Amino acid sequence: MRHPFKLAGLILAFLSLHLTAASARDVAASKGELSVEDLYKAAACGADPGGSCKTEITRWPKTLRHKLRIHIREPGAGFPDDLVKPVIASVKLAITEINVSGADIQLEVVNSADAPLQVHMIDAAWGDRIADSGDPVLDGARMRATATGLRLAPGGNDIERASIAVSGNIAPDIVRAAILKALLRALGFRYAVDNTFYTGKSVFTELGHDIDKIRRQDMLALRLQYPTGCKKASDCLK
Repeated sequence: MRHPFKLAGLILAFLSLHLTAASARDVAASKGELSVEDLYKAAACGADPGGSCKTEITRWPKTLRHKLRIHIREPGAGFPDDLVKPVIASVKLAITEINVSGADIQLEVVNSADAPLQVHMIDAAWGDRIADSGDPVLDGARMRATATGLRLAPGGNDIERASIAVSGNIAPDIVRAAILKALLRALGFRYAVDNTFYTGKSVFTELGHDIDKIRRQDMLALRLQYPTGCKKASDCLK
């Protein structure tokens, strides 16, 4: 029996070529409205407002980001049939949101198991450890509404591979928002922003899954993560 949940977080499993481990949810706490740069650094590297990054910023390399291929895998055994179409549609909608943001990254769905970004549909409930998924980037992560795993290139901060798992226990009304959050995590936004000002206003917020579109500050943060060559973020709006 499925038990839908309304408030669901994301967990990011950081993996290198030599280590596989699941981490607790990474959260960047702040108060009040932030500048675009502070929101960006909070979501990308856990920085306090006006402060330095707590972790290195990770990005997809330029060689992959202009046509970043995403493969949506066949649902795993036991994954609810009635969730499959909403998951696939939500991945495509999230891709559209990112592709029209003006950031220097473009995503596309392909039917290729060797795509660097994989989306799984797994019959796992909140709190379950993912195991035997067939994807070492995911195994060991603890499931929430979704789980996101990254593998970084040796000795650097370039993302080499990413995988997203969608829980078969996810509430249907949060699928679209949860997948958008997960996909942004897979692009390097590793921290949830714990700030009541942004509840209901930003896709990066820690609580709630009521944001299924990239808002203005989110869009500018995405452009800072994958800059287009504008001298400052606001110039990208011209």
